[in-house]
Amino acid sequence: MLYPFPPDGFFDFGRTYWRVVGITIGLVCVCHVLGALWYFIRRALGRRSSKWSFLISGSGVIISALLIRLLLANQDKAFGSLELLFWAAMCGIAVLFDSAWALSFPNQAIESRKMEVSHGLMIVAILGTTSALLLPSLSTPPEVRFRFDCKNNLKQIGLAMHDWHDEHHRFPDTRTQERDEPECSWRIGLLPSLEHRAEYKNYDRSRTWNDLPNSKLAQRQLDVFSCRSVPEAQRRNENGEFYTAYATLIGPNTVFPDGEGLALRQISDGTSNTILVSEACGQQILWTEPRDIEVSPKNIGVNLPGERKFHSSGTLSSYHSGGAFAVLADGAVRFVSNEIDPQVLRAITSATGGEEHNDF
Repeated sequence: MLYPFPPDGFFDFGRTYWRVVGITIGLVCVCHVLGALWYFIRRALGRRSSKWSFLISGSGVIISALLIRLLLANQDKAFGSLELLFWAAMCGIAVLFDSAWALSFPNQAIESRKMEVSHGLMIVAILGTTSALLLPSLSTPPEVRFRFDCKNNLKQIGLAMHDWHDEHHRFPDTRTQERDEPECSWRIGLLPSLEHRAEYKNYDRSRTWNDLPNSKLAQRQLDVFSCRSVPEAQRRNENGEFYTAYATLIGPNTVFPDGEGLALRQISDGTSNTILVSEACGQQILWTEPRDIEVSPKNIGVNLPGERKFHSSGTLSSYHSGGAFAVLADGAVRFVSNEIDPQVLRAITSATGGEEHNDF
């Protein structure tokens, strides 16, 4: 059985959304109950009604708006039409509820009118505050931010690859090995160029990638190897070790035939037509693991279905809608569509095959 990738419906808010809605409703209700109790206690004691009743209840709207802002920010979410409608409904309920308090004693019309004026000013202040809290979340859809971050990650990886090329006159091997030491991923070798010198020093080259302390290092998430579009639960395995979102393409005619990096002068198909590193979220490769994408006629495609959920057999795979990103041998980052012609995709994975293709 083949499972679609990405799985259907993974963009939904799901439990996180309903948890936020439930907490917010509860918080608003609690604040309004406290405000109502304060109001009626003062009236029962024969005292003048207090503006604190409205401030207590109105603060529920502000606090709830801030709570939604923080919770959804932690989940890499932004406010959509449903969230905005919900927030507006809560504000409307608060305004109606507090206006009813002000008009609940008709025999004190003068006081009620004074409270209406003061409440009106407070309503403007509360709505202005909540708008300031919520509107920034509406400015940029989350997927736009995630795509920008993903492109930047690939750009940094491409620059690090070229830094290695400048020093060694070719791209790094996908599996580096010194003397009798175990194989090591190119991702480890590029860590100093990616401003992760501490992680590079903590990697023990005398041990295999899945042995301590290297397996412990894999439990540390590096943003440069992570794509924020990947759901949180799919960023690591059951041992808490993080996957990489990016991998090289290896195989005949690629930039890394047999895992050995070519020099720029050897890329006869043109550096602007050849993929260097691509997204591989559906391959579930640990970032410390010396494994990459084997290119074969069977896996030519973007976001192809996999043998299990959250897995893709495609050459490129990502959680972006419509395709995946790749950095080319010249350092440019391009988006490759799910609908790309397999022959064109095969051509841009090739560095020396001489294939001709239209721009993708």
